[in-house]
Amino acid sequence: CSSPRGGLMTEVNNYEVTKNKEIGLRVYGHRLGLTAFDGCRASSLIAPIEKNNTEKSTGGIPVLTDFFVLKAYAEELIKVITDIDDSHPLIMMGCPSWDQRIDLVADDPITCYDNLMYTVHFYAATHKQELRDASDYAIAKGIPVFISECGGCEASGNGPIDDESMKEWSDWAAANGVSILMWSISDKDETCSMFTPDATSEGPWPEEVIKPWGRMAMSIIGK
Repeated sequence: CSSPRGGLMTEVNNYEVTKNKEIGLRVYGHRLGLTAFDGCRASSLIAPIEKNNTEKSTGGIPVLTDFFVLKAYAEELIKVITDIDDSHPLIMMGCPSWDQRIDLVADDPITCYDNLMYTVHFYAATHKQELRDASDYAIAKGIPVFISECGGCEASGNGPIDDESMKEWSDWAAANGVSILMWSISDKDETCSMFTPDATSEGPWPEEVIKPWGRMAMSIIGK
């Protein structure tokens, strides 16, 4: 969604979404100077269509390096979500530095709610054992970890796919029971997009419109 000050939030709010559909709300405010109040307002706007749908998110991809600031923001926003939705929804919370510093979460987690998972992002050609070690550290301290974005290429979304590193990540996730979401189902001219421009929005998608990353994602999911 766009800024909670913009019109897209209202458009989404007016869109009919049937019960039990999964809804994800990301508020990308780091370049707009948005406050926790703006994030809470965004959640208040989206809540009528989110209610009774199981998964919520506290925002987009945090660029902050200070978890103290991010934690205070999240606690305000989580209260708005839980006050509106009494179904005890699963809430995804990001980590500092583009979802990399899961170790900071492990040392100072939010304790006033028990329905949180913390997200980690990796791109296999950029992020290696160091990030897995940080994730292992968090898991060992009882932090629930969810890979809400990953790719086989570099963090830029381009560059070659690192097959060996991606296999290491896939094996690690399977061994630790960590779920993975892969980026992205799109036809952009970048390595991390799974489709060529010839792919239709509706499908079906024959082999020739699926790019190498899409084929790799399918093989990992197929396991």
